[in-house]
Order: sequence, then C-alpha cells, then structure tokens
Amino acid sequence: MESSSASNNAVNFLGLKEESMVDPFLVEALQNPRHRLTILRMELDIQRFLHNPDEQLFEFQHFPTSYLRLAAHRVSQHYGLQTMVQDSGSDGQGNRILVRKTAERKYPAIQLSEIPVKQSENNKPEQIKTVIKPRSNKNNMNETHGAGIKRSPVRSVEERKEEYNRARARILQS
Repeated sequence: MESSSASNNAVNFLGLKEESMVDPFLVEALQNPRHRLTILRMELDIQRFLHNPDEQLFEFQHFPTSYLRLAAHRVSQHYGLQTMVQDSGSDGQGNRILVRKTAERKYPAIQLSEIPVKQSENNKPEQIKTVIKPRSNKNNMNETHGAGIKRSPVRSVEERKEEYNRARARILQS
C-alpha cells in the first residue's frame, strides 16, 4: 500500500504528477531538433482550432512521413481530441488527418511548448556534429606526372590538350 501512495505522489522531471505526464513519444520527438518545430506548429494549429467555437473539424496539412503523421495523432490526443484518417487518393496526397472536437477536449496541464530541450553536461544545448571528409586529391600527393613531367595546378588550354592527347594515345595503343 505504501508503494502505491508513493507512486501517486511521484513527480516527473517537469515537476508534474504522473497522471498529467506527456506521452513519452512526444517528449522524445520534441528532443529531436529536426521534429521539434513541426510538432510545436501542430500544437499551435490545435490551440487555434480549440479557440474557434465555430469550427468542429480541423484538417492537418499533409505530412510526408509516417512519423509526423503519428505525431499529429498524438498531439491531438494530448488535447483530448478525436482523430480520423480520410483517404483522399484522387489528389495524390494520400490520407488526410482530420481532428474533431469532443466533450473530453481539454487544455492539458502542460503544453508541449513548455517541455524544455535536454541540456548536455556542460549546460549547452546538444548540437549535431558534422564531419566533412576531405577529398583525396591524387594529383597533390604526387606532383610529378608520368615521365617526371611536373604539373602545375593551373594549366593552360594547350597544356590540357597535350595531356588529353597523351592519355588518348596511351589508351588506344593498348
């Protein structure tokens, strides 16, 4: 009994009780810099939809990946809305995600925009590291070409034609 009361009073990393926790899928998606902005735009669209009492049905924009379509469903469910998929095969865009207001719609205890980005150990947002592989330039490794002829990086048209003709003759002879 004590363990169940302890779990009811447990607080997650955002300072909220477990009952009001955000879907782990959404938390993980919000940590991904590639998807965070798209998910926050979804949330903004849902909030605008909820503020408009005249609208009962909302259609999400077309999302290119199944991951983003799943995120659209989860964001809608986070706000207590019902989602449906309608096939619109004639326009070539695939399925449309429709959202309908229900009696259970609510503003959640925490909005997705309030979820902070995880900080690394040195208190800086995590950055994606990009490594550019340098091209291997065979000509720079060996400045001499063929029979000890020195090549300069800048060559005239005549020098290029001579080199082309030598290579062509060498290929055709074999």
